[in-house]
This record gives sequence, structure tokens and C-alpha cells, in this order.
Amino acid sequence: MVLTWEALRSLGGADQILEVVDRLLFLLMIIEILHTVRVSMRSGKLTCEPFLIVGLIASIRRVLVITLQSSELTHAKELPPEKYALFQAAMIELGVLAGLIIVMVAAIFMLHRARDDGKPAGEEKDEHAGG
Repeated sequence: MVLTWEALRSLGGADQILEVVDRLLFLLMIIEILHTVRVSMRSGKLTCEPFLIVGLIASIRRVLVITLQSSELTHAKELPPEKYALFQAAMIELGVLAGLIIVMVAAIFMLHRARDDGKPAGEEKDEHAGG
């Protein structure tokens, strides 16, 4: 909450906004992992779809961080060779992450379609919800 307030107070400080988004996405990943563990302990089955979702969140988090960092590099009129090399490495990493995100989304889609009960992974059945 303190970081969010400081980011709003500075109105547009990229570093504060980056830190708030980074921490919120990290918190979302922790919550998803804890939910997956809780559901798998209750049902006795471990499904891979929630872990793919956590990987997807982590990849998107990294894309946001790289995008904000590389946007700061491009504000200069001339890029020195070392910053240009950093920018090229960031663009390669963004390409790899984009491919990874597409693969994870396709895997989640295929797992969801292959489920026999039609419910998303992590959703408990009625028989387990009451006990």
C-alpha cells in the first residue's frame, strides 16, 4: 500500500510504477501457488494447469520489466555501443518470452479442452467443498 501511495503521489514515476506492478504480480503468483497447493492437498491430485498459469504470470511480469527498462534506454538520442548491446539483448529476451507465453497459453488451452468434466483446473468438486 505504501508503494502504491508513493507511486500515485509521484504521478508518473516509472520506477515506482514498475516496482508496484512487479510486487503485485509477484503477490499474484504466490497466491496462485498457495491455492494450487491447497486444492491438491484436498483432492489428492496435482494438476499442471495452475503451474502453467503461474509461469504465464511470471513471463508477463518479466516482459513488463524489460519493456520499462528498455524504454528508458531509448529516450537518449544516441545509444552508446554498450547500451545498444543491452537493448539488443532485451529485444531477444522479449522474443523468447513471447514464444514462451504463446506455448504456455496453448498448453493451458489444450489442457482445459482435454478435461473431461469441463471445469477449470483448481476448481473443487461439490463433494469435496462441503467437508
